[in-house]
Amino acid sequence: MTRLPDFRLETYFSRWEFTARHHLTASDAETMTMAELLALADPEDRKAWDTLALGYTETFGDPGLRRAIAGMYEEVDADDVVCFGGAQEGLNLAMQVLLEPGDHAVVITPNYQSAETVPLSICEVTGVALDERQDWALDVDAVEAALRPNTRVVSVNFPNNPTGALIDAADLRRLAELCDERA
Repeated sequence: MTRLPDFRLETYFSRWEFTARHHLTASDAETMTMAELLALADPEDRKAWDTLALGYTETFGDPGLRRAIAGMYEEVDADDVVCFGGAQEGLNLAMQVLLEPGDHAVVITPNYQSAETVPLSICEVTGVALDERQDWALDVDAVEAALRPNTRVVSVNFPNNPTGALIDAADLRRLAELCDERA
């Protein structure tokens, strides 16, 4: 297995996230205390919390969580849902399943480092930079130009991490159409 390089962002956070006086680099929301969170709970949720036992869950995730996620979609069952402890696990699994040596991936940049590093450990990757002069907009023409006959993955994330940029609906549709044409 290819050894992955240090994830620079994680190395940075390990050093500074909990020691810096002012933290302006967080990509997560400001946390709530348990009391604040539980004040929002209805009686059923509060009972579930009060009787919660902490420990390992089933391999694919807690069945109740998987049912709740599936319930947000019309054609998804709980058996179609896999839960992860964080984004890196999901990115790693997806890229390991979708890519093989000899394949190609297109990855927008900047990004969450594992979105690029994991594919790079498997195959060739072309980065397509968001345009910072256009409020970090995605140039769909640049994505199209980066596609190759062996492109198996086009990796995007919006809201973008780390810029927070959003993709407009027309660009998202066009990007989906480009991928559909190649499926």
